[in-house]
Amino acid sequence: MERAAYRMIHTDRHLLDIAQEAGFSSHEAFTRAFRRAYGSSPSSWRQRPSKFQLPSPNNVHFYPPAGLRLPPRDRSSQDAVVCQMVEHHVWVTTQLVERALRISDADLDAPLPNRVDGIDGNSLRWLLSRLIGQMDMWLAAMNDREYNFACENAESVASMQRRIASVGPQFVASVRSVAREGAFDETFVDAFFSPPMVVTYAAMVSHVLTFSAHHRLIALTTLKRLGMTDLGYGDPKTWFTSSWQPEARQRDQV
Repeated sequence: MERAAYRMIHTDRHLLDIAQEAGFSSHEAFTRAFRRAYGSSPSSWRQRPSKFQLPSPNNVHFYPPAGLRLPPRDRSSQDAVVCQMVEHHVWVTTQLVERALRISDADLDAPLPNRVDGIDGNSLRWLLSRLIGQMDMWLAAMNDREYNFACENAESVASMQRRIASVGPQFVASVRSVAREGAFDETFVDAFFSPPMVVTYAAMVSHVLTFSAHHRLIALTTLKRLGMTDLGYGDPKTWFTSSWQPEARQRDQV
């Protein structure tokens, strides 16, 4: 009915055509239903239209040009979305490391094409290790402990698996804790930056997600070149959609 009312306002189509498009077999049936919904006949309402959207208990409405917009199952705050983006990053990184088990050492250590100086290392092995190490070093900075950069030198995939299994959940838990406390604007010292600098938790999470997205895409593109296409480009759109389902969310979380 909302779509029919919208057509009456924004098109010159005959009322009978609009009624038939709305699924009514006759103009009379459409008129009765329209009068019940809008309080006047279609022809009168068309001359002095009101808001075309009707009160709806389920909050489902027609949104032009031709769609429905469904209300969310859950109300997510901005902080919750940030936490889910971090969860997605950890999930993709874990999947990348699992697939690295099928890759030869030669392919893991092959030079990366189109490297960005100052951001990218020399190989897929370095890239995967840095994806984990980036989270690990921030955990170290936030908890005032040392980070051993040497662990990223020629790290085995088995070692990466152990690290992501530990670091991933810790990083997610840390971000979730900051979100619960509303502390994204609080600061800590990044001692690994030269010279050390004060950063907010929000800046730290933004940094991780920005540079990790770049590294993930290179890793995923490399996997595609090696015949592993099941992860696509790690698009969070699909993961977010499935993660609203409780059973999928439990399955996908690290």
